[in-house]
Amino acid sequence: MLCLEQFFETPKMGGDVFSAEYMKKLEIMIDEAYENFVKRNESKQLMNAYRTPAVLCLVMVLSYILSTILDMFGIESLSQTAVLGLYIPLLLVGLWVYVRYTGQLRSVGTIIDNFTSAIWDQALQPIYMKLLQRGLEQAVNIAGTSKKKKTN
Repeated sequence: MLCLEQFFETPKMGGDVFSAEYMKKLEIMIDEAYENFVKRNESKQLMNAYRTPAVLCLVMVLSYILSTILDMFGIESLSQTAVLGLYIPLLLVGLWVYVRYTGQLRSVGTIIDNFTSAIWDQALQPIYMKLLQRGLEQAVNIAGTSKKKKTN
């Protein structure tokens, strides 16, 4: 690190004992500056910041819908399992919010983020892309038929 090199190269009055105290203060300041830099970087990534709660809320909604459908058909044992899919993401959202706002247990927050990213990449994004593609195809078809009507 450049600041530590400059600190050691600069001649100081008072000897090594006196400068050791200031070196510790410099290292603490460097660590604090790094932590602030990491926090600012994470806050700038808006999409990544809200992906985790969005994915978990979507999983909760889908679990609720699935449990309701299973309940309508009288399959209560599977319905209760689907309700479990409602409570686990709710617990994870609460834990994720705690980690984000307190800054403690960062490793747990990273695990939750990685878990939701895997859910998004493996399950939800392919479905989203197919629905988006169908919607665009229908919009193009509607636009094409409306142009034909105008020209006729």
